[in-house]
Amino acid sequence: KIQGVGKVYGSLRKIIDMVGNSDSTSKFKRVVFVPFVAGGGLTIAFVTNEITNTTNGARYVLVFIPTPPNPISGLVVAFPAEAVSDSDMTVEQAIQLCVSLGMAAPSELTLTPPAFCNFAPGQTMHCSHSTPAEKA
Repeated sequence: KIQGVGKVYGSLRKIIDMVGNSDSTSKFKRVVFVPFVAGGGLTIAFVTNEITNTTNGARYVLVFIPTPPNPISGLVVAFPAEAVSDSDMTVEQAIQLCVSLGMAAPSELTLTPPAFCNFAPGQTMHCSHSTPAEKA
């Protein structure tokens, strides 16, 4: 028996139940990856909402970026829609990845690179410092 696993599992179960409840208005819509560090680094995030800037019509995705290993704490950030990378991970898989500090990551992941990145599988992702909306 590993000490602490029961507490972690209990917390994880509560989080999954909260965000996975189909009746919940606070349900995470999908799992994405967003820019994190220079050089094409991405971090996991949960989409909470999508908004439009009334000033210029630009679309933004509101995401919650968890701070592992406690996925209840984190940041809410608005990213331009084209800066968000879609993922095929489920919310439960993503929470498990966070709680496990990345050790529960799937061996393969379908990830759509941000629209403003020049990406070829197996190569370094080269992203410009501005999104297409900022260049316009």
